[in-house]
Amino acid sequence: MKTLKAIVLPLLCVTSAQYTSSQSNHVNGFSGIPLWPFDGQVRPEYASHAVFRDIQTGDLIVSYLPMSISVDQSSMSDRKTFRIILPNRSRPRLGVSVRLLSDGYYEYRYSISNLGNNVAPITSWALELSSREETEVTEPVPWQHEEHTSIPGAEKGYSILRGFHDVTWSMPKASPEAAEPSGIASNSRPVIFVVKSKNSPGFTVARFKSGEVMRQSQEKLPETVEAEVKKWTDDAHSSRWIWVIGPKYPPSIPKIERINGIQTDIAILHGYQLLDSESPFVKEAQSTLGQILPGLQSN
Repeated sequence: MKTLKAIVLPLLCVTSAQYTSSQSNHVNGFSGIPLWPFDGQVRPEYASHAVFRDIQTGDLIVSYLPMSISVDQSSMSDRKTFRIILPNRSRPRLGVSVRLLSDGYYEYRYSISNLGNNVAPITSWALELSSREETEVTEPVPWQHEEHTSIPGAEKGYSILRGFHDVTWSMPKASPEAAEPSGIASNSRPVIFVVKSKNSPGFTVARFKSGEVMRQSQEKLPETVEAEVKKWTDDAHSSRWIWVIGPKYPPSIPKIERINGIQTDIAILHGYQLLDSESPFVKEAQSTLGQILPGLQSN
């Protein structure tokens, strides 16, 4: 509980804070996909499945039966099989510093690098937002950004639903002939992106991609197979993602609601084992606990 208070309270009353995350970056939500067998032979109990995951590479394997062949009468030789390479082969490291400006805006500075050898460059990344109101975004040249809302007409709405709003930065190709944009290469210098917002800090998600989804077959798929492929290759599943501090709570949100929201996120972070109680952010937060707590309890 001590660690929980040390994080929740400074997020509510932050004037300056820093947070870095790399150990938490992972690929999202593939627990519903059976693993591709090492010998390449689909077992009878998985014969009705069409999408598998290669545990060695992280790729998806699509292996399906033509509509004219029933599962009961099929063999492995009847199946059509190909690979889908997902753009999740980077190893992003993200640091964020937050400070409250004199005009009432919070400035979030994101420092992004790509760890490890022989990893793919980061060519785009997205930050999930609860609101796009009173938010300004800047990036270094030649990076570009776009803002998205999942429901047209709700651009001014506030929502903590995953993926409702986001801002996505991408690196354009160096030339039309280039296979992929250069992006943030392995072990290169960090790249800085800045978001200014009236929204106070909370936990959100950043998603990172290294290129685009690559199907090794362009053959038209049966509708049910295509729907399953689209489900597992959307941005949420094909990206590498990190929990991070970002603009979340508009000034109109009551303080108690912010406390409850942060506590819920902390419980999730504990469950995923993504919270480091020895981080500089947590240690700095603990030193302010005593002077902040009485003020919060009175609100």
